[in-house]
Amino acid sequence: MPYLSEFQLPEEPVGLALAGGGVRGYAQIGVLDMLDKHGYQADMIAGTSIGSFVATLLALGCSAQEIYDKFQQFENNFTQNKVFSRPDLDMLKPTKNKINGMVDGDQILAVLDEFFAQYGVKTLADIPKPLVIVACEFDLCKVTYFTNVKNFMPRRDAIVLYDTPISAAIRSSCAFPGVISAGEYEGYHFIDGGTMMNLPVEPLKDLGAKKVMSLTMRPNKSGFASKSAVKVLKRASDLVQYELLNLQIAQSDFNINLDVGDFKAFDVGKGKLIYKKGANIALDKEEEIVAFFEPPQPVAEQAQEQEQEQKPSFFKRIFGGWKHGK
Repeated sequence: MPYLSEFQLPEEPVGLALAGGGVRGYAQIGVLDMLDKHGYQADMIAGTSIGSFVATLLALGCSAQEIYDKFQQFENNFTQNKVFSRPDLDMLKPTKNKINGMVDGDQILAVLDEFFAQYGVKTLADIPKPLVIVACEFDLCKVTYFTNVKNFMPRRDAIVLYDTPISAAIRSSCAFPGVISAGEYEGYHFIDGGTMMNLPVEPLKDLGAKKVMSLTMRPNKSGFASKSAVKVLKRASDLVQYELLNLQIAQSDFNINLDVGDFKAFDVGKGKLIYKKGANIALDKEEEIVAFFEPPQPVAEQAQEQEQEQKPSFFKRIFGGWKHGK
């Protein structure tokens, strides 16, 4: 496996790709609960936007319950500090060095810095499992991979940044256009990775993943009818993203779409309800999840194993024959 000699990995590593979707990311934890129940783990992980936060916690070795608790902590912090409340209009004024959104992303950066200090980690190189966090470089229009994998050379023309501060990588990946101000790092300007790659299956395949499971939160897009110009434009943008996501889903070996209904990406405070919906979907998909991690053996191999089980051992044949006077 290229680039991965410093990691302890099996010969056929399994990857997990986690899509963006704001607060709907709670639904992903419902699937992670199911993985914990069966003792399944991914060997390498990639995430975009909220998926980058989940991916980082998984790569640190956190359980689904721990991730849920941390989500609750963050959600309460954002609610108490009114991070997503309607901002003062001064925040919308363009400045020389910053592409602004309605929410100052530095608030999120500060919370992330404090949070990961609790784990004794600061940069991506401190994380023990292969990890890729996806963002989009705004000026160059390029996919960007923040990673802890040295000398990673992906198939596409992308920016690769090694050993970035964890908080800067996640904050950049979560910079939802127009809502959270763009992330700045080493002269680059980053917006949400979902702009170009909301489901990061591709970098896991580039790293050598034998198969990849992916989690998306794509809502049902049928039944649209509106005469509003704004809504029609929004619908057109959604359709482009919808088709792009379809192409990314096609790269994975097993996708679970966590359609949680009418919940929006910034429905802060509704995490518990979204988590329950995700857990119910995971329960419905339990057999498929087990089959992905424990695929059935080919018929020939099954027959061979059964023959070996039925065939008596050498000593059993000898002593069994002696016992019966043969």
